[in-house]
Amino acid sequence: MLLKARQGAYGQKTGRSKKWRAMLQLPLVSQCRELRQSIEKEYSSLCDKQPIGRLLFRQFCDTKCDLKSCIEFLDAVAKYEVAADEDRRDCGLLVLDTFFYEESWADPLPEIPPHIVQECRLRLTENPSKDVFEECARVVHNYLSGKPFEEYQESSYFSRFLQWKWLERQPVTKNTFRYYRVLGKGGFGEVCACQVRATGKMYACKKLEKKRIKRRKGEAMALNEKRILEKVHSRFVVSLAYTYETKDSLCLVLTIMNGGDLKFHIYNLGKPGFDEQRAVFYAAEVCCGLEDLQKERIVYRMGNFLSCGHLKSVLLMRELEPSQLRTDSSLPAAHLLAEVSSVELRPCAESECPCCACPRRAFSFHVATEALRGHAGLVTCSTESGLLHTALAVACVTGVSVGPSGLPMNPSIEFRITDLFLLFLPLQRLKAREHPPG
Repeated sequence: MLLKARQGAYGQKTGRSKKWRAMLQLPLVSQCRELRQSIEKEYSSLCDKQPIGRLLFRQFCDTKCDLKSCIEFLDAVAKYEVAADEDRRDCGLLVLDTFFYEESWADPLPEIPPHIVQECRLRLTENPSKDVFEECARVVHNYLSGKPFEEYQESSYFSRFLQWKWLERQPVTKNTFRYYRVLGKGGFGEVCACQVRATGKMYACKKLEKKRIKRRKGEAMALNEKRILEKVHSRFVVSLAYTYETKDSLCLVLTIMNGGDLKFHIYNLGKPGFDEQRAVFYAAEVCCGLEDLQKERIVYRMGNFLSCGHLKSVLLMRELEPSQLRTDSSLPAAHLLAEVSSVELRPCAESECPCCACPRRAFSFHVATEALRGHAGLVTCSTESGLLHTALAVACVTGVSVGPSGLPMNPSIEFRITDLFLLFLPLQRLKAREHPPG
């Protein structure tokens, strides 16, 4: 049944209910008056993060030449950011020639000051990094969030967006879906495949049993998972589509991933580990997911990745306030991540760390690559060797300049291990060499 449902979702048979037109019928504009007054009018949320809002705002911008140029410029910057290293300089120069020369075919962008454009050209010549056009994109977004955003709210495109939001806010129950076999089980319940009756789209339904949550005192953890999934918008983290509850369970309907756990592929399919090309690809996806989480000040425990590189278990995430300490002794010490360990860690502010948004990223990537190579990871803290690893991990996180003499060294531990960890200190990382902290 599951295979037939998946084939229907992507084939000629859509898998929709016969009553799907009635289920997706949009309301009259007059029914959305109260919603128009109550909805939070924030440009970033309505016009960038939400897919329907993003599409409708772009359609509105296409009706005006100056706004259309802004959207085309943002698309060109997005294309530049994912360009290969060897092609990045040429791609960046093409962006400048297209949008900032008077004889170019595109309409000029007067809202971007000339000195910023000149700085971008200089950086492209010296070091074409990914964030060359970051300031230009910020200026364009600031411009679009002003008068253009106000005009958009008075247009028919925004009225259509409100109609979709009204439909989106209709109650979701267990009858909204068809349910298929169980895909996996966890500590609080199980995950099964499901299909939306109105659209035929497949999802994974994570059912958290209320009795188990109450017995294990996991109410705060379940609420934390829902809140973080609502906040995160990333192509490399599973997305939350629907939430509802039944008499026995709290249900989270998530993006379905058919490849299985990355851990299973590493250890159970042939020789442990991947070839270099495949490992690099997965590692890149994992890093993109972690970067998107860290932008929202969310820390994550390694070991819950899917075969497509997506992060799956939000129960192992924590959201941090700018000055908050993070202690998580409940997580296994064997994972000993720099973000999540049994010692108190204070997350740095971006202003304190100009070289990168989070000084723990390099150490996390090291642990991830070790896992991709088929290694079990770091040892636990129950031995003297484990204590050394803990001290070095804390040094990597906090940025304390710790020399070999300041560590609880044991003569039986080879110095090359210490050397390896010290390479992850802030002043030794490659990014820090480019932008040393002032």
